[in-house]
Amino acid sequence: MPQKSGLTFAIQNSNGEHLGFLLMVGNTVGDCIFRSLPASADNLDTPETKHLFALQNQGEFSWEMQQDKTITVFNQSGKQVAWVNGTELKMDKFQLTLVDASNAKSRD
Repeated sequence: MPQKSGLTFAIQNSNGEHLGFLLMVGNTVGDCIFRSLPASADNLDTPETKHLFALQNQGEFSWEMQQDKTITVFNQSGKQVAWVNGTELKMDKFQLTLVDASNAKSRD
């Protein structure tokens, strides 16, 4: 079965602590979802994690990559909710770090 193209990013705070994921389907445009999944209980009630959880509850988003490789994420109404520039994720008042996890091998 052919594998769908896409991108998977782990989302980290400024201290390098894992907060969740951004999962994207498509090459230069497509759909995506946010997943709030902090690795530490200390990060369950942070403003960043609460914002990720709110995005997760909104469901699917759409995204498109510009020629300069920046990515814009839109909600279902077409409003921009996030921007990706390299390893930087900007959303609302938060600036987080993305780590490319697209080629991470799954464990059996």
